[in-house]
Formats: sequence, structure tokens, C-alpha cells
Amino acid sequence: MNPTSSRRGRTTVSWVVRAGANVMGTLPPGMGQHALARRLAGRLQRSGARRACQRMVGGAALDLDLSDRIQAEAFLTRRYEPGVVQLIASRLSQDDTFFDVGANVGLVSFTVSAIAPGIRIHAFEPHPANVAMWKRNHQLNPGIDASIAGCAVGAKEGCARLEVGDESGWHHITTAPSRRSMDVPMITLDGYAERDGIAAIGVLKLHIEGHEPFALHGARRLLQELRIGCVVCELNDFHLARTGSSREAVVGYLKAHGYSASPICPVGAQRLRRSDPNPPDLVFAPGT
Repeated sequence: MNPTSSRRGRTTVSWVVRAGANVMGTLPPGMGQHALARRLAGRLQRSGARRACQRMVGGAALDLDLSDRIQAEAFLTRRYEPGVVQLIASRLSQDDTFFDVGANVGLVSFTVSAIAPGIRIHAFEPHPANVAMWKRNHQLNPGIDASIAGCAVGAKEGCARLEVGDESGWHHITTAPSRRSMDVPMITLDGYAERDGIAAIGVLKLHIEGHEPFALHGARRLLQELRIGCVVCELNDFHLARTGSSREAVVGYLKAHGYSASPICPVGAQRLRRSDPNPPDLVFAPGT
């Protein structure tokens, strides 16, 4: 199981790990592969594994950091949040615009674009290392119309403080600077859309560790004019409470702008499970 590292920081993953990932990728979501991948990801991390490329289900090629749990699990299962990805892809037609806010290294950006070709992607990610990996993954998927802004998204434009987490998906905006925080630029979606001349957004995905309410306030005009086809929003009760908000506040704010909430349909064997009364992600669409 132990991979060997190359001189350039790449990892030659053993054929056993590769074979296991290929098998898990063929199984429908919800067959227990995520729990298995979580255990195997820990072994990869302890083995000193670095980076390796993976062909994801759907066709996207991704360069992934195996020392990072989120990316290691995506490598092993060849999927990332399949229900969210499938929902986003189903809401996008050719030439539609997708805003990926909290893009990380492109796990959603490029898996969606592989399923829904011909879309335009605007990604937003404040952490420089994640931005660099996103750009690397863009190079691995030529022909995709995509760009990334290395900034946070919030209620006002200026500067924000980013707390650096232990994993690539745990970085978050903070009001209590520490030795692990850094200054990052921040924009609003209203301002960005106006500067880029973007008339409509097919799907807006928000996954920013509790900062979602602020990003939505910064998209007030887009929401009021119903220029966003749907919003796919993470609602993590712990992170929302940390920022002084709540699931109910987010749902209420979007409802006031004409957007109603629906759960994201499970995929694969996940459909056999009991539904979660407080799902981690909801989709909001106007007039539903």
C-alpha cells in the first residue's frame, strides 16, 4: 500500500491503490466506498503520499494532493459530492454560466464541466495554494472555458482575513486574526458581474465554511432581479453559528428574494437511505 515519492513531489501510487480506486469508481454512490476511502486516505497520509493524477468518473482529469483528506478521498472514489455535481450539471445548458464560489482545487469545477460541456465557469477561491492547483487542473482539462479569481466573496469589497485550516476545504474568513491567518482580497458577486458584463448566472454554488450569508448579501441585486437560475448552498450549522447566522436565516433571506428551497436528490444507492431532516446542501430556485 505504500506509494513511493518521485523527485518532483509526485507519487507513484501502488497498483493495489489504483485498482481499488478503479473498482470504487465503478460502484454507484452510497455503496460504502466513502467510508472505506476515509480509512484508506488516512493510510495514504501516514505513508507520506504526495500528489497523483486521477481520471474522475465523468472524464475530468485532476492532479490531487494525497496528503489532503478531501483530495485523497476524491482520488480513491473518483468522485466528489456526486449529488451536488449531478444537480449542478443538470441545471446547466450549453453557454450557461456557472459560478463556483469556494472552488478549492477544482473538484466541482472540472467534474461539472466534464458532464456539461460548453458552459462558462467563473471560480472563486481565496487560498493561493488552492488557486495554483486549480490552474494546474485547468491545464489538464484543455478546451474548458474557465477562469479563477484568487479572492474571497463577501458582502462588501476590500480586504478580508482568511484563517488557514488543516485541510484544503477548511480555510475560512475570520474576524479574529491569528498566526495562521492571512490577508486576502474580497469582492462581491454584484460587483464582479457588473465589471464582467455578466447578464445571468445559470448556477451559483456556495461552499465557503459559514460565509455563505455574506456572499448572498453581496449578490443582492442579482437575486432581486432573478438573474441567478439557482443557488446550490452549503448549510453547515456549526460554521453558520460561528459567523452569527443560521440555516433559517439563509433560507429566509433567499425566500425574501423569491427563491424557495428544495433538497438535493440523492444519487445511486444513497436513495435507499433515510432522508436527512437537515441536509448539508440545499438548492434554491425562483418561483418553486
